[in-house]
Amino acid sequence: MKRAALSVLCGIAFPLSYSIVAGPVSTLVKDNRLRLLLYVPLGWPRLLYFYLFTSFAGRSLVDNEIVFLAYIVSCNVILYTLTTYFALSVFSFNRIVIKESSPPLPPDVL
Repeated sequence: MKRAALSVLCGIAFPLSYSIVAGPVSTLVKDNRLRLLLYVPLGWPRLLYFYLFTSFAGRSLVDNEIVFLAYIVSCNVILYTLTTYFALSVFSFNRIVIKESSPPLPPDVL
């Protein structure tokens, strides 16, 4: 339960903190490739939507800006929540394996 709560908190905190830091930095960057690399960690849902879903859907989600913003935010929160949850699971699994190792053999007494 703690792992799930911490992963949801990190899933919200990482995109928020990244946007606070990368937003002002991206205005100072002149190189378009570097600007794209700053955009991708939070802008991937928009790229995914325009490259994959616009050809299949008849209506555009971009017409309603609030729904499109909710789509982007929810995709980022879900991605970073799942990433954090799986990372915490791996770290807790490693800790459990270390605890279950057998104790050392006692010294020989002559």
